[in-house]
Amino acid sequence: VPLVSKVCPSDVYRVWKRGESLRVDTTLLGFEHMTWQRGRRSYIFKGEDEGAVVMEVDHDKRVVYTETLALALHEPDLLLAAMQPSEEHVAGRLTSPIVSTHLDTRNIAFERNKSGIWGWRSEKMEVVSGYEAKVYSASNVELVTKTRTEHLSDQDKSRSKGSKTPFHSFLGIAQQHGTHNGAPVLQAASPTNPTAITPEEYFDPHFDLETRNIGRPIEMSSKVQR
Repeated sequence: VPLVSKVCPSDVYRVWKRGESLRVDTTLLGFEHMTWQRGRRSYIFKGEDEGAVVMEVDHDKRVVYTETLALALHEPDLLLAAMQPSEEHVAGRLTSPIVSTHLDTRNIAFERNKSGIWGWRSEKMEVVSGYEAKVYSASNVELVTKTRTEHLSDQDKSRSKGSKTPFHSFLGIAQQHGTHNGAPVLQAASPTNPTAITPEEYFDPHFDLETRNIGRPIEMSSKVQR
């Protein structure tokens, strides 16, 4: 499996699938202080007629985290009700980091693999499903994970650092932290408008805000797995 065999070469992932249900078992939880952290964790996806249920099972702590995903309905009232998040989900979002992940292939390069010993090396070939295939290796592929935390309290930030998910932990070995600072805070500023932008300035298409913006200064960390 691309990327997986690179970061977890000696661990086994077991996958079961039946109908619309999928289960993945893993014993690799993360990478901390130059040591692989291991335990027992399961991820279960159960497809249903009106949606799906996603579960994360921590066998060591005997805890199950469950989230229900609903399909879009045709009735406007029912659709609006289905989209309305619960207070528990809203509280969870407001106290958790915002994470986005993407695969950066802008500098990807392919090269033919070779086999044999020095001086007698030749381009590697393999038989796949009865067909002779050329073997290539890909390089300069990065899995980039960006995390926003400016909306969290100091307590929530400390808690999120100590509760990384398995994927956040071992896919984000290289990490960079950055803060995007705006203009100096003025007397009329507020927590949601730290640079004191007036409505007239914000909606004026000819007014140059420069580095000023509405909202708290961005606090973002980037993790790169090569």
